[in-house]
Amino acid sequence: TLYAMIIRLAKERRPPALQQRRRLLAVLAEAQRLVGLDRFPGLLQINLVGAETIAAINEASLGHCGTTDVLTYDWREPNQPAQTANCHDDDDKDNVDDDPPIAAEIYVCPDIACAVGPTYGNHPSQEMVLYAVHGMLHLADYDDLEPKAQQRMRAAEDKVMTALQKKFILTDFLKL
Repeated sequence: TLYAMIIRLAKERRPPALQQRRRLLAVLAEAQRLVGLDRFPGLLQINLVGAETIAAINEASLGHCGTTDVLTYDWREPNQPAQTANCHDDDDKDNVDDDPPIAAEIYVCPDIACAVGPTYGNHPSQEMVLYAVHGMLHLADYDDLEPKAQQRMRAAEDKVMTALQKKFILTDFLKL
């Protein structure tokens, strides 16, 4: 029995290329700890997908047209079967059967991070990490639908990102 949520990172084979993968996993693990998800069992699958893929998932699952930055799926709820991701993991193809059931999935779109990050004064790699943090906060029961809840979530994002920036360089995960 696992007592900590394990992170698995998968990326579609398309630009932008991912670099510093081990450090990115360390950043994501620290974010997971800061958010409080490390105490849940199972696998947290973080999928880095292109704009076309996330738009298709957005439409199929939420009925929304167009791209988005991040989508989060929590399979920990009662009566929800564990799901398997449709992305492949570049480094861990042979060990998929040994993994615990997927407890949650976060789909992050690096294309959106590259397009939008500089608008907000963020490097695309930093923006991509922010999207993953945002997804993790949803898994920790944060919401952003109402103004007050959105303020609470933004404050939590700022707190986690500040802590990550003190410990890690967040600007070199995407090869631009």
